[in-house]
Amino acid sequence: MTKKFSTYWYSESELIAAAFLYNCRDEDLWLDRSSTITAGTIVLGSSGWVVAETDVLGFACARTSPFFPTRTCIWQEVELPCMAHPDIGQQALTIAQLRHRGNAVATISGIQTLALARELKVPIIQVGEASLINVTLERHAGQGKARLATLL
Repeated sequence: MTKKFSTYWYSESELIAAAFLYNCRDEDLWLDRSSTITAGTIVLGSSGWVVAETDVLGFACARTSPFFPTRTCIWQEVELPCMAHPDIGQQALTIAQLRHRGNAVATISGIQTLALARELKVPIIQVGEASLINVTLERHAGQGKARLATLL
């Protein structure tokens, strides 16, 4: 299979992988010694939205946004508002159609849901009043089932 993108930033930098910016490709990010992507920044990459889980020193990103849910997903049998890739619209999608659009940010609330995320070791990023987690809408090797969600 040929690669769709020339740069997969998570393969280029341990900082990008540690921040869970698995959504970023090609020109989504660039090196900039004077910049920092701070933890809690919601970044749009070629593969969807992700909230930075740690600070990323020396990188800049093109598109960021406050949390604005566009869809709903099911994560660990809980229905959550989520911010999915802007190109997917409101229609139902197959796994193949989600390829390269499979990252999303979801908001969680409630004592049980927050406890479940902690138990599963899914980082909870506090952004203002919102408790956000990164979810994957398609299976990715190495990311495990703890983050897997189904788009509604």
